[in-house]
Amino acid sequence: MQLETPGVSETFRYFWRSTYSLFISRCVALLYTTALFVFLHIQFILHGMVFRREALAEKVEVVAIAAEAAVEVVDLIAIAAVAQVATAAAAVDTTDTNPAFTRNCKVWQPCQTFSFIPELLNMNILSSPAAGCMRWGKWGLNFTTAEYRQMIDSCLEAGINSFDHADIYGHYTTEEEFGTALNEAPHLRNRMKLITKCGIKLVSPNREAHQIKSYDTSYTHIIESVEQSLKNFRTDYIDVLLIHRPDVLLKPEEVAKAIDQLKHQGKIHHFGVSNFLPHQVNTLYRYAVIEFNQVEVSLIQMSAFTNGILDNCIEHKITPLAWAPLGGGLLSDEIDEKNFRIAAAAKIIAEKYDTGINSILIAWLLMHPSNIIPVIGSTKIERLQQAQEANEIKLTCEEWYMLWRASTGEDVA
Repeated sequence: MQLETPGVSETFRYFWRSTYSLFISRCVALLYTTALFVFLHIQFILHGMVFRREALAEKVEVVAIAAEAAVEVVDLIAIAAVAQVATAAAAVDTTDTNPAFTRNCKVWQPCQTFSFIPELLNMNILSSPAAGCMRWGKWGLNFTTAEYRQMIDSCLEAGINSFDHADIYGHYTTEEEFGTALNEAPHLRNRMKLITKCGIKLVSPNREAHQIKSYDTSYTHIIESVEQSLKNFRTDYIDVLLIHRPDVLLKPEEVAKAIDQLKHQGKIHHFGVSNFLPHQVNTLYRYAVIEFNQVEVSLIQMSAFTNGILDNCIEHKITPLAWAPLGGGLLSDEIDEKNFRIAAAAKIIAEKYDTGINSILIAWLLMHPSNIIPVIGSTKIERLQQAQEANEIKLTCEEWYMLWRASTGEDVA
């Protein structure tokens, strides 16, 4: 018996069936999650407990996992249907086949099916601000284990639960030092989000094999880097993994393969990039879901507002993480005319809101529609608390552009 090759109409009939199945599975997950969300809310009220956003967010994450498991079978049916569409589409005449469609079927990631739940509940994965840990170790104040622990405790008590690392910080030592402190109170792990980065090979006494500073975003290096970071932190998962810098030799398929494997194993929960330009994000986005892009953004460095980076984040629903959001301390240099203008304008606005200049500078970033999360690389909890206070400040458009004008030195066109 000769098998008939499905035509285009039959192929897309499969497509719509699979899409419908996927839609139903998401609806089931959303209803299940909403019901449990309401139940948890009622329990908080009945038991007279303080309604804490971060505590509820943790429970909703558990609910999301349960919802994903509950409809996994339906999703698998939809995935199988999509695979059948790809197979059928490949069999028909090439003029009727959409290469982008078959390529996207190949790299589609079912593990992201329920990534929309936190967004629908308006809950960020990370706290705002996040605590930048680069200067906690040998590249800064060289904290003792006790000082690491004190800073961690202070951040968590203030509601700052996200800690930004990179494998290279402190010449490959800061992650391990942080992990040593965390090991003294392992129960704190569930209250925090760990961010780390990989992809840079630094010349260091701790990496004698590195002859020059270079980039490596190969499958092998990503896997090995994550395994080492897990060992350093003394944990079994990393909340957010970022590729630290754009790599000219980056192979999207290899990166996607590594990320898929690590997510499937539960070793990372979310993926993003750092310092990527829009075209670099777009290339990798075809192969892997990108949720974060950490870039330099401040009133001192405003190129992300005009070079398409933040627009690209809005387009793809990528959360921008802003490193050096206070200008890397440059605003303390009042000799510079630009810095003087910014400080003067921020001071006027700060008086209106009865707050400090730093809070105004962060509030300025938070007003952007891309939902920027500032990464405060400070060794002082007071700086982090000032940034957190900015969440309650809502600038007017005129005030926002007053600071913009202070930075550029001229009115908008």
